[in-house]
Amino acid sequence: MKFTISDITGKPMVMLGGPFVHLQRVTGDIVSEFKWHDGEPVVILYRAVPTTKTGAYMIELKDAHLYAASNGMPTPKLFHNAIEACRAIGFYDDSHAVRRMMDIILDGMPDLIAMPPEPKASEDANRPAADGDELTIKLDGKTIAEVVV
Repeated sequence: MKFTISDITGKPMVMLGGPFVHLQRVTGDIVSEFKWHDGEPVVILYRAVPTTKTGAYMIELKDAHLYAASNGMPTPKLFHNAIEACRAIGFYDDSHAVRRMMDIILDGMPDLIAMPPEPKASEDANRPAADGDELTIKLDGKTIAEVVV
């Protein structure tokens, strides 16, 4: 059984940092972290200095074509995706922030595409334990979800 913890909007949450980061780049106040999520390469963008409204924006390898064309040029959707990324990590979507986000995304696409397969140690760490660890979620002392992971 696979269990995903989601945020209030239903988007799956991911761990930032950790021992299985393939590459991490800091551009100004934005971190680009290249790692694996569910065995697939992803880049996660988030603020270098957390705030109360800090979020993250994840780009999966399978969606790279929505951000950059095969010649490295931006796609028509990149602008709208950059606005969405700015909002997700807590930046205002002013033209300077959006252009900066577009540059960061485009600069990261070659690294995302060149990522190797997930290392065995990372794969093993993300696999549920054989004995079935339990996860209980409680709200105000009342159990609202219980699963074996």
